[in-house]
Amino acid sequence: MGSQEKSVRPRLLIGTIRPSLTGIGGLRSMVNAVYAVLHKKYEIGFVNSPSSHSDPKHLSLGKIICGKWRVGQEQARWREGKVLTIGRRFHYLEPLHYLDNAKEWIRCAQYYQMLMVVSGTNQCGLAFALSGRRYVCWIAATTEDDKWARKRDWPKIRQIIDTLWGSSLRYLEGYIYRRCSSILSLSAYTANMIVNLHKMNRQNVQVLPYPIDIDWFSPSPDSSRWSNNKTIISVSRLNDPRKNIRMLIKAFSWIKKEIPSARLILLGDKPNKGVVNLVGDLDLKGDILFPGSVPNKTTRDYYRQSSIFALSSYQEGLGISGLEAMSCGLPIVSTKCGGPEEYVKEGVTGFLVPINDEYQMASKLIQLLSNSQLRKQLGLNARDYIVRDYSIEKFASRLKDVLASVWPEFHKGL
Repeated sequence: MGSQEKSVRPRLLIGTIRPSLTGIGGLRSMVNAVYAVLHKKYEIGFVNSPSSHSDPKHLSLGKIICGKWRVGQEQARWREGKVLTIGRRFHYLEPLHYLDNAKEWIRCAQYYQMLMVVSGTNQCGLAFALSGRRYVCWIAATTEDDKWARKRDWPKIRQIIDTLWGSSLRYLEGYIYRRCSSILSLSAYTANMIVNLHKMNRQNVQVLPYPIDIDWFSPSPDSSRWSNNKTIISVSRLNDPRKNIRMLIKAFSWIKKEIPSARLILLGDKPNKGVVNLVGDLDLKGDILFPGSVPNKTTRDYYRQSSIFALSSYQEGLGISGLEAMSCGLPIVSTKCGGPEEYVKEGVTGFLVPINDEYQMASKLIQLLSNSQLRKQLGLNARDYIVRDYSIEKFASRLKDVLASVWPEFHKGL
């Protein structure tokens, strides 16, 4: 009976990119959220391409000369879902990353009744668009918005090349959106970016925020943290230029001059040499902690050991770690970088500062560190805001409604 029930579940294929399954950050959280609310009623599979953008094992020079352009395919499992990784033929041409292997993606999708893109940008949905089938996109950012801060650190020649094929990438992005059955955006900020860039009707782009497990990410029962704790925390990919961690470290050096007992926790991947050297140059060793990448249980513990959350990014589609921290009762100081402007309510749940302004960042953090009553009130407001608007139940209900509206034939009785 159990296997019979399992076989009649609608089959859903999620197109994503490799780091969302194995790495850290918001993209992996998005895939986790979709899987968590759907896996019991849907048979879920995943398809992606290598993060290295190449397939050297199957595309040697000799094979190419002989006309053998086959890309490799690797099968694995993630949770209970099958994962198929499809290689690429032209790793050096970004506009072809999902065009040169589209036939393989389409062939893989034939087993599945429903198709969904869950990704930072929508590029991995190109094969779904070419197939002419119905599909849904849940997206964090536009391609241009996702790149612009990272491009600052690229070599000049790569910046020039990226500019040359920028129009091709915009065309493909628009092509995917125009053929999409339902466009879901992580935030109103990203929804407006999509609409403005591709001249779309705003009503055709819905906002589906990331859900927060408010029972798990909950405030510490120890109320003494409001009066005694001088710890700031930030959670991100520390080596991603878009996160601008260097600015936060510089801001913290100003904070230490005013509040010597302050400390900063930078949770995420292992910091690169440039970040480590900056900490040393500013004489902050011992005052800044780098715990590394940790599981959700430990992340919550670090939130609970802290009193303020800081977000220093150049750009964020939403900023999931900020929502988790607020759910744990932390006020937040964030740059005006997009998504966080929706939930950082000035003087209510936290403060907003200009992008890349270490002095304003330091000023607002000092204001909160110096006023325990203000920290407590903004933290309580932050928790209430997340409980009201970002629950898992609300997310699950909205996502299932969207899938049922696109594929009503598979949802009778579900």
